This record gives sequence, C-alpha cells and structure tokens, in this order.
Amino acid sequence: MGVNSINNSLYTALSGIQTAQALLNTTTRNITNAQTPGYVVKTQQAVSNAPTGGVLPSAIQRFIDAALQQKLRTNNADAAFTQVRADALTKMNQLAGDPANGTSISAKINILLSAFQDLAANPQDAAVGENVLNAAHDLALTFNEQNDALMQLQQVARSNVTSEVTQINSDLQLISSINQKVVNAQANGQDATDLQDTRDNAVNDLSKLIGVHAFIDNQGVLQVLSNDYHPLAGLYAEVVTFNNVTNQLSVSGHLLNNVNGELGGNLQVMTGDAQQRLENLSEVANQLTSAFQALPTSMVGLKGTLETAAASIGPDIAIPGVTKLVTDNGSQYSATLVYRPTAAGASTYQVVASRMVPVEGSPAVTFTAYAAGAAGVQGTGGIVLGTVDVSTNPPTWVGNDVALTPSVANTQPGKINALYADTTNLAGGAAGSNAVTNVTTNNVMTLFTQSDNKIPSTALTLTGALPASGAAHAFPGDSVVSSAFTLTTDLGNQYTATIAYRPTVSTTNNGWDVVITSLIPIGSAPAVASLNYNSAASTGGIVIGTLDTTTNPPPTFQAVGSVKGIPGAVSDPSKYPGHIEPIIGNAAAIVVGAASAAGVPVATNDVSAPYYAGNIELNPNIGLRALQVGDQFSATAANTNVGAAAGAAQTLLNRVLTFSTLGLAGSQTLQAGAGAMTVGIGQQLANANNSIVELTTANTQIQQAIAPNSEVNLDNEMSKLVVLQNLYNANARVVSTVSKMLDTLINLPT
Repeated sequence: MGVNSINNSLYTALSGIQTAQALLNTTTRNITNAQTPGYVVKTQQAVSNAPTGGVLPSAIQRFIDAALQQKLRTNNADAAFTQVRADALTKMNQLAGDPANGTSISAKINILLSAFQDLAANPQDAAVGENVLNAAHDLALTFNEQNDALMQLQQVARSNVTSEVTQINSDLQLISSINQKVVNAQANGQDATDLQDTRDNAVNDLSKLIGVHAFIDNQGVLQVLSNDYHPLAGLYAEVVTFNNVTNQLSVSGHLLNNVNGELGGNLQVMTGDAQQRLENLSEVANQLTSAFQALPTSMVGLKGTLETAAASIGPDIAIPGVTKLVTDNGSQYSATLVYRPTAAGASTYQVVASRMVPVEGSPAVTFTAYAAGAAGVQGTGGIVLGTVDVSTNPPTWVGNDVALTPSVANTQPGKINALYADTTNLAGGAAGSNAVTNVTTNNVMTLFTQSDNKIPSTALTLTGALPASGAAHAFPGDSVVSSAFTLTTDLGNQYTATIAYRPTVSTTNNGWDVVITSLIPIGSAPAVASLNYNSAASTGGIVIGTLDTTTNPPPTFQAVGSVKGIPGAVSDPSKYPGHIEPIIGNAAAIVVGAASAAGVPVATNDVSAPYYAGNIELNPNIGLRALQVGDQFSATAANTNVGAAAGAAQTLLNRVLTFSTLGLAGSQTLQAGAGAMTVGIGQQLANANNSIVELTTANTQIQQAIAPNSEVNLDNEMSKLVVLQNLYNANARVVSTVSKMLDTLINLPT
C-alpha cells in the first residue's frame, strides 16, 4: 500500500468520524428535546463527498405536514372561539336563574301575576297588597341585577379584545422578526430549523387568538394571512386595530370579518351574546311596563261634607290648597279644584280644575275660561275631572278621561286617565252643611317606572355648518335634515330620529335650535303621532337643545332638559313613548362661518344607549290604594274592585305580545318571552359544550396524524444513536490503524 492510499484511507476515516459526530449531535438534540413543546424532529444524513472522497453530513432537515398543520391551527382557532363563548354563556346561564326554583325573570313574572290574582280575590287585604309590591320590587331588582351583570360581562369582553389585539400585534412582530432571521441563516448556509420551530410555535399561539392561514413562500418566508386572506405578517408585520365605536377590527385599511379565535369569541360575546341578552331583557321589561300603563294617572282623596240636596245651582265650592295631577305621558300640574253643583236640589257635584299650573317643565295647557258662578248662576269653564254623588255612603265617584289642550302648538301635555277619587272621607249632609277640606293626591302613573338615577337618553356628535356669529341668513328656514340616528327615551323605547338646525328669531341671530324632525319606532316601541314638522316655516318638531355660535370655536350646545310629552299615537292611547332625558351634545365638529345658511347636520349616537332593564324600578309613588281601587277594566270604580293594576295583571296572563329582538321575535305571552331568554341561553351553552368535545377529539386526531413524521420517537433515536456510535468507533479504529501504518513507514530504515 502506497503513501497516497494510506492518506486517502485516513481522510475517509476522518470524514466518517466528523460526519458521525455531526449526526450524533443531531440525534442527541432530538433526544434532549423530545418533551419540548413544538419541537419538530431533525433529520440529517451522511452523503458522499464525490470531489475529495469520504462523506459529509447533509443539511439538517425538519418535516411537518403543512396541510395537517393548517388544519391544527384552524382547529385551535375554532376551539378558542368556542371556549370563550362557552365560559361567557355559562355565566349568563347562571345569571338567568332557574325557573324551577323561582330565580329566573319568567318565574318572577309568574310570582308577580300570582300575587295579583291573590289580590283580586282579597282586594282589601293589606298583607296581600304588600306581597304584590314586594314581588314587583323583586322583579325590578332582578332586571337591574341581570342588566348590570351583563354589562359587566360585556365590558370584560371589551377589555379582553383590547389586550388580545395588543398581543396579536406583538406576535406578528415576533413572526416577522423570526422570518428575517430564517432568511439570513439560510442565505449564510446556517441551520435555521430551530428558528423554524420557534416560528411555527408563534403562529400556533397566534391561531388561538385569531384565525389564520399560513404558507412558506419560495424565499423561505412564512406568510401569515387572516381568515379573510388579508396579509398579517411576512418579512414585515401589519398592524391590527380595533375601533371602540364601531366594534370593528381592521388591518391595513381592510375590515376583518371572519375573526375566530379568542379575539373572535370575545367580540361575539360583546356584540352578540351579551348584547342580545341585554336587548331581550329591556324588551321584556318594556313590555311589562307597558302592560301596567293603563293605571289611573292620579288618585285624589276627597274630604269634608257637601249638601245632599244642593241649595242652589251656584256658586262653585272652592277646595282649599292645590292638588298635583299627572298625565299619561308624565306631564305634571298643580291644580286648583272646586265642587260645582249640577242642579239645585241635586246630590251630584262635578269636580272641576279651575286652574292648571305646569310644573317640572310640563307644557302649558288651555281650557275654557273659568267662572265660579254666583247664587242661582252655575259656574262655567275649567276642566271637569269627574262627578261625585254624595247621596250614597260612601259617595260614588265617576272619573273622566281628560285630554289636555296645549297652549303652544306641537307640545303634548297628555291625558288624565280616568282620575280616581277616594270618597271614604267625604259625606253628604243637610242644607248649609258644606264644609270641604283640601284633598290628598297619590300619583300612580304606572306600576313600573325608570329610577331617578337617570342617564341621558342619547349622546350626539353634531357636525355640519352654521353661519358666522351675526352673519345674515334666511329666516325662517331650517337646515336640511340629518341622517338617521337612534334615540332612546327614559322608558327604553327606541326611535330612528332625524334632526335639523333652526334659526331662533331673526336673520342675524347667533342662536340655533336643534330640532327633532321625525321619530320612527324601532321594534316594539309605541308609535308617535305627527310632529307637524315644517322645514320652510321653521315650525313643529321637538326642540332638544340650542347652539350658541358666539362661543366658537366650538359653538356651545345646551340641552333643554327633560323633554316631556312626546305625542303618542291615537291608535294606541294606553302606551306612551316616554321622555327624552337631557341630551349630551358634542358640537366641536360644527364649522361656523362656512356659509350663509345652515349646512346639513350629522348626528351620531356615539355611546351605547341606556338599557331600560337597568333602570326599571317599582314606582315609588304607588301604594296599596293604587292596587285596590280604580279598576279601568270594569264599568264601576267601587272601593271593593280589584284595582287597575290587578286588572292589568289579569289581562297580561294570556295576552299575546309582539317581540322584535333577536331570539324573542314573534308573538307570544310575556311569560313565554321571558322564558325564551333562559331557554335560548341554555341551548346555546349546550351547543357550545358539544362543539368543545368535538373540537378536542379533532385536535387529538390531528396531533396523532402529525406525530409519526414530526415528533421525536425515542426508540428510533436511541437505535440511531447506537448505530452512529458504532460508526464513530469504527472510523476511529481505522484512523488508529492507519496512523500506526504511517508510523511504521516513517520508521523504516532507508
């Protein structure tokens, strides 16, 4: 054997040792990381080094089935989305209560109606009446508690969305950074497989937050796309943003609609599940309130003595003091009352309001001028509220429905619904016995009302243009009406509304009214009568605030306060829309001085509308007398009748109502509508839990399919380790033998 042959043998053996060592390192690396999450098994082969002989280690490879990997990521997103919903639905299901143990809304409605049935059988039993009030109070509190808890759940979901968007953007930055390192490593002939593992793990984590699609392009860059196939990350990361007003996600100007993952789950909880439940609650609460709006608007207690046979047809007999009267839309008046004999020798007297002074911003009213009359001359004018007959014991009262006439056009004072009078402290007497005292008043407009802790009905962002302060402009003549926005009353009724800007008094004034020009009911909200709006004449509509351009920039918006008397439709007089509580108006975007006439305003509702279910309460002015008397559903109003509230409850037992919110839409009873909320949540939760089981099973199956080619098999790696160690040792022995041969050759005598 020549020296060259010996050298070749030595080189071959040395390359074998080096290659065996490299392969041993890769195998040891696999064994060490066998339990490392996301680690993909690395493979490396010994390849022939044709130019010089011997062997070389190949580039380190990793294999993972891209289709299975994408399937796993899609499953991750589905599972995360469903788990978030299931957690929220579990809380909502617990919150909804159990009809079987009387803790649900539907159960508490039944408890209230049952209490009313007991009251109908025992109208004079104070304890039974207290049960009704307690049941109504408990029901209102349950509405409040569920509303508040749902809004809290919604707020938590919103907070989660914000934090998840931050985490998504961090993950996208990480993925793009790793992409750059992978490309650089591959360009320099370095091993990038661990970087690729880290990159895959980052995308897998991302897929739990948001649904993604990913693929490796021809440069080795992992391109990450949204479910809508909008780019999220490559060599550079895009930025995902969340709009808190529209509740929409976007990336690079594109809306993300098919979100999925934890982010999609929280969006669904915030804008879907919790929102639907809030709307359902408010609709049921609103329907409940509407059912009891047929109660008398006011009750008065008549006191004193009137002649059983009136000595003369006149004059009227003044009642001391003033009496507070309430109309069906909440307008309030301080009334001066008189008794008016109907005829000489008669035992019947009219109760007449000789004066009606509006209080708390209620619209002024007009009526036939009052005259008290004189001896033998009957009084005239005023408003006849009812008639009392003192020949019976107690005297018999018949109340009138009185529609008040406004002093100012387009204002709506409302109607006094069949005023009820308690006559137990009024008596008939002999001639000359007239001796009357002031009356007491119990205002019982409705069984349920909104709490005094009111929040604005609507918040508006006002834009458009107004002439400069003092500039000439047309008068009259309103601006063009705005686009539509949602307006909410204090009873939770919602309307699609439009507004216009109206100059107040002259062609150079600085003040402008903000006027509602139309109100179209949404869902089950009561219809509204004509607002008699006339743009050219600058008349009609409902003024909700004023704008002052002298403070520009910006102009100042001032709400007019609580707007009472939205005109209810004549076709449904038992329902009324409610009040518009003071508007929050943001006028910063209004341009002043841009034109000689008002531009088109734009009004947007930039805050969530208040939910009536969160503010419903038992009317603090209602008492046992309101429950026991004043039956609107029979021809009499005797003290032994069930009462208007009990009558309303009786009709409610089988009354079919029309619901419009998602999940309740259609015609059904109040109890069925309330029950449908609980059943709907329970069914959604059951479906979500079933999906979680299916997705968990699918995840296991996908992992099992990925495992054979991508996960470390310790048995295989240990076997490979033995082979490589033997290969290393064999080559080492060759090197040792060749080394001895060289030593022998070198030491041979020359």
